[in-house]
Amino acid sequence: MEIPKNLLISYRIITDRLFLCKKTAKRPVILSAFFAKAEALRPFQILFGFLIVCLPFFVPTP
Repeated sequence: MEIPKNLLISYRIITDRLFLCKKTAKRPVILSAFFAKAEALRPFQILFGFLIVCLPFFVPTP
């Protein structure tokens, strides 16, 4: 299965952001640890990352 390039790029942006968050805050450490987990979770990681990217667009702003 071929992963779309833009999805991979967004996944990279998410992981980079989580890494940056890890330095400043303690809460996102759990997420970055989740992303750093076993290779077997990679498809789920990408899906999860995709949700993080897309969710703000679907959630109506107050």
